[in-house]
Amino acid sequence: MRTKNEHKKCLTETELGAYVEDRLSPSEREDLEGHLLLCDQCRDEFIAVRRVMIRDDVVDVIEAPDHLMQKVISMFPEKRSILDLVLAFVQDSIKIISCAQDLRLVMPRFAEGLRSGGAAPSEIIVLRKSFEDINVRFDIEKVEKNLCNIRVSVDDIDEKKPQGAIRIGLISRGRELVSGLLENGETFLEDMGKGEYIIKIQNREKVIGEVALKIQ
Repeated sequence: MRTKNEHKKCLTETELGAYVEDRLSPSEREDLEGHLLLCDQCRDEFIAVRRVMIRDDVVDVIEAPDHLMQKVISMFPEKRSILDLVLAFVQDSIKIISCAQDLRLVMPRFAEGLRSGGAAPSEIIVLRKSFEDINVRFDIEKVEKNLCNIRVSVDDIDEKKPQGAIRIGLISRGRELVSGLLENGETFLEDMGKGEYIIKIQNREKVIGEVALKIQ
């Protein structure tokens, strides 16, 4: 493990541990997050520290501050399009290339796979978006062979209860690939490969909202 004396710009294991355990001041946290955005090596070590420190009973996630979300977006000065979210497969994980501002990013967390039932923890990207009177959460996990699974879960903004009469559809090239009602407030979009998709959320009366997604 490197120390600051060996590489002044890099983070120590103690600093990363303090960040994971939320023991840093707001200014220290902001400085550390800024460094993680710029340093691939420290990001790798951050992921390693998270893997070691995660406990089975820890299921909470850490909200990414707005300033960090803006920095992530600014690092990829691609021409903005109608796409809400652009992802790319990178080794064993998924990388956010661009993300619309109304999609709230949650810091990556480690948990059992979305469908694994006890498998080793994997890194999962979590995003949230509000449509009218519902909150929609997207848990995105890379699986083997450059595929990903997405769990879509929905709850009511006011009463915070799952919405059972909502249908989730997955569309690609104008063709609906998947369509089904939520079960216990959620549904799964599985084995999604590279391409452009629209995730459609609708009730019996109308389309509530859509998210345009590209996986590259």
